[in-house]
Amino acid sequence: MPDAAGKLMIAPGGVSRGPTFDHWLEIEIEGPRFTSDGKFNPGVTLFVGASARLGRIGDHASLYEGHWLYRSVERSYFEFAANDAALLGADLQAAAGRWADKVFLDLFVATEPELARTPKPGEVVTLPSMDSNPVGPWAAGGNELIGLSWDALLPTHCP
Repeated sequence: MPDAAGKLMIAPGGVSRGPTFDHWLEIEIEGPRFTSDGKFNPGVTLFVGASARLGRIGDHASLYEGHWLYRSVERSYFEFAANDAALLGADLQAAAGRWADKVFLDLFVATEPELARTPKPGEVVTLPSMDSNPVGPWAAGGNELIGLSWDALLPTHCP
């Protein structure tokens, strides 16, 4: 597994000569970020963003760009930290699986864009297009998330 700044390219071994792939898919994970509510053993919610770009190798054209946000179920701090953060690891695995499903759906199945909304606990949602934000799901200042105010995602504001 590469470090956070690294890139990973997966290609089959033993490829014949000549161009085999004519498109590429780049997925970038942003986060994790946490919100908490309370002082001692606060309720903690995990948020992780993802962005994906599909491009054509021949002319480097960008064919699709999407952004997604995962929101975990709120858990107490000590619950998240117990057993060497086993629940945190499980939530990160769940996020990855749900992103994979959502990226596949948005790229190959959906016929119209999803309406932007705050994710429910344990859910990944597709975020609105961010043509003005080429750096990925988290805005440069770190306080806004793809056009949505970070404050709007705090647990006290999430239904």
